[in-house]
Amino acid sequence: MDFLSGIVYHLNSEDIYSSFIPVGQTAPVPKAPWEGIYNATAFGPLCAQSKNRSHWDIVMETSGKKILRRLGLWDYMQGEDCLNLNIYVPVEALLERKSNSKPLSVMFFIHGGSYKTNGGRFYPGEWLASAGQVIVITVNYRLGVLGFLSTEDASARGNYGLLDQILALKWVKDNIAAFGGNSSDVTIFGNSAGGACVGLHLISPMSRGLFSKAIAQSGSPIGEWAVQRRPRMHVERLARKLKCPNVNDSEIILECLRKIDPEQIIDKSEDATLEDSLMLQFAPVADGEFLLKHPTTMLQQEGSLSPVPVMVGVTRDELEVWMTKSYQDKDPSSIPFTKDLLRKYLLHLVRKDFMSGIAADVLLHAVYTEYVYRHGTTSHHKKRRQQQQKMSNGTVPYHENPTSVLPDIRTLGKIISDIDLKAPSVKLVNLLTLHPSVSVYMYEFDYASTDDVIANKYVGAKNTWVGSYHESELYYIFGFPHMNLSNALRLPQDKEVSDIMIQLWSDFAKHGNPTPERKDEDNMVKNFTWRQYTEDEDCFATLGLQPFVARSYESERMTFWNHFVPLFTEYPILISSNHTKATPLGECSLTYIGLISFIGWLSSIVCLGLLLHLCSCKMFKNFGVFGKIPIPV
Repeated sequence: MDFLSGIVYHLNSEDIYSSFIPVGQTAPVPKAPWEGIYNATAFGPLCAQSKNRSHWDIVMETSGKKILRRLGLWDYMQGEDCLNLNIYVPVEALLERKSNSKPLSVMFFIHGGSYKTNGGRFYPGEWLASAGQVIVITVNYRLGVLGFLSTEDASARGNYGLLDQILALKWVKDNIAAFGGNSSDVTIFGNSAGGACVGLHLISPMSRGLFSKAIAQSGSPIGEWAVQRRPRMHVERLARKLKCPNVNDSEIILECLRKIDPEQIIDKSEDATLEDSLMLQFAPVADGEFLLKHPTTMLQQEGSLSPVPVMVGVTRDELEVWMTKSYQDKDPSSIPFTKDLLRKYLLHLVRKDFMSGIAADVLLHAVYTEYVYRHGTTSHHKKRRQQQQKMSNGTVPYHENPTSVLPDIRTLGKIISDIDLKAPSVKLVNLLTLHPSVSVYMYEFDYASTDDVIANKYVGAKNTWVGSYHESELYYIFGFPHMNLSNALRLPQDKEVSDIMIQLWSDFAKHGNPTPERKDEDNMVKNFTWRQYTEDEDCFATLGLQPFVARSYESERMTFWNHFVPLFTEYPILISSNHTKATPLGECSLTYIGLISFIGWLSSIVCLGLLLHLCSCKMFKNFGVFGKIPIPV
């Protein structure tokens, strides 16, 4: 371990290569050991990914000022030999590591990026480590086709990116004591796809004992996108694009891929469609080793979960920013949300195992009714705006227009957010409460700065705000407002929110409770106690300048997606012999008699569903979606 002496000398962002090299579609293999001091003062390469993407990074200008800037990934070194850790340690912990001082808790961050882009270096952990008095570690793992290709057999089981994460956690367990860290007190936390990875580690037998707490941010392992149900189909599709000779033989496919430049493979794997659920072709799979069964099934089985405290949460506006990005040359409020627009997306966003044409048409109407006819009125917008202004302490106005009768294009972003992030997160916390050994905390991040360069990049002059968007909470957790950026997050309240988030996250890492008892002079979050989410009390915290606790997170919409929509997507609907054939959305023309009879049937289901929801919400919490019925893998 002679290389550790180099770490003591250089106390800032450190990049440590693990003793394993990830190569191709295989588990990581041992790297030859080195002698003497290893220079770990520069970041290692990103894992191979499309260079056509870009990412926000802190760079130093010639003037000496730091600026948050979006840079193309072609500016960064990439490679398959990319499994490395960036370790941030408070100076005093390094200086006192040989004394009898108490070892520090460790926070291990898993980045998001749809399993196909991003890297640990983009999340500098020095402020979180110093202010929270924890050791912060960010990690790279193989991405996209190189990290998650699966032939559904022994040739390539998949989940290689997750195996990289496990090896990094094992390295931490074996070595973090040399940095002053507590190897038995490791919190894994991640956002988006990284949040889904956290959820998968919770139920993987291979991850047991490698962490003591978990935080899943804006990503749930039971979202439709989180686990790939049809990996073989995507492998064969890729093999055809690359002109491999035999797409039916797994070994021939892999032999073909190994002869092709990885950059070419990555480029050919990028043209995913909505059919792939948020355009994710290559994702974790139920391989029988890392992931024994589908996460929903696993979470309903006794003893399947690591018995650790868990925090789960979302941001208020999540993916609505996607709509703003797509229409940045227009004012989103001028683009109406129509049934035709919803029709283009809906069936790609939900499971459709038993989705017949008649069910699809009625589901389309039900979704449109939920988000437009029920929640698109002027009075609703006004009430919602007033509520959000109160929750945000008036920092920024709520973006919905109270004078508009119909929601605009951002309603589609709200629907996608609910389907893929919010409803799966609520379903996850309900399933977690089935396990008495697990304490659960839920949150919604509700703060948006008017000095947010990332938001302003997309909204332009025609729209003033995109809200608490997907991943925005990370900038406050990692302390960006304290990094003296010349172009972003410079407001006093930005620093206040950052202090609050750092205290909550680091206290959870240390105590398994985000609001333990503290002395008033050390407490950034006064008059606030974050209550657990339980079967009897579905409490969640709204986090911003003034955190507070509420109940039943977005209960109407979450009940709609978690309990009502599965009636259409997971169970066959047989009205008559004339309506049993599955057809694409919109191709089925309903007869008057068929429509009337179906509406009658639907009304009965809706009334029954509402009655059950009002009178027996606890039953749904106890039994997941529809009792303990395993979802087929």
